[in-house]
Amino acid sequence: FKDGNNTVGHAHLDLGTFILDWFGKRWAMELGPDNYSLPGYFDDKRWNYLRLKTEGQNCFVIEGENQNREAIAPVVSFKKGSNYFATINLSEAYKSRVEEATRTFFVKNRKGHKAVIVSDLLTLKMPVPASWNMYTKADIEITDGGRRAKLSYPDLEQKIALQLIKPDSARFNVSDLKLEKPFIKSDGVRKLSIRVMNPKKYLPFEVRFEAE
Repeated sequence: FKDGNNTVGHAHLDLGTFILDWFGKRWAMELGPDNYSLPGYFDDKRWNYLRLKTEGQNCFVIEGENQNREAIAPVVSFKKGSNYFATINLSEAYKSRVEEATRTFFVKNRKGHKAVIVSDLLTLKMPVPASWNMYTKADIEITDGGRRAKLSYPDLEQKIALQLIKPDSARFNVSDLKLEKPFIKSDGVRKLSIRVMNPKKYLPFEVRFEAE
């Protein structure tokens, strides 16, 4: 996962993003940089390009807006051990929309069974639409009325299941990412998202990853 500073050289607006590798495959991926020859790639126009803006990251997005370009997001809590976690304070990254925002990554081990949990808590200044996004090249099957997403690769027996824990009324959505020239192509990339159109002041996102 990423904490740190949005002002560093070649940065994307992606504080709180993460990747997930399991069974030798990448399930949550980073889109990476785009074509350096795009107009304005190294000035303010860069924040209009999907691979650089917040929407193109494994982050939550509030009313479609980018993170604060000058934000710093520190790790504020960390625990080691067989069950471990780390919490990032993302309040500065979303300061125009939140009073407070955190993202916590948990890794839980119990009797040989492992789970990874991504847990967000947003305290919104105003109830505006928000979404949780993740990009992958895995195949995706949505089940349980949109509350569960099963990820798989044709050449791998093991699968990864994502369970949507919070919000209670939300559902997973899947779409193909279609970027063509002059952008770097996005062949095989899918976007898994959770959209909340009318949130309350306290908005949680929580997704549990488990092997199947």
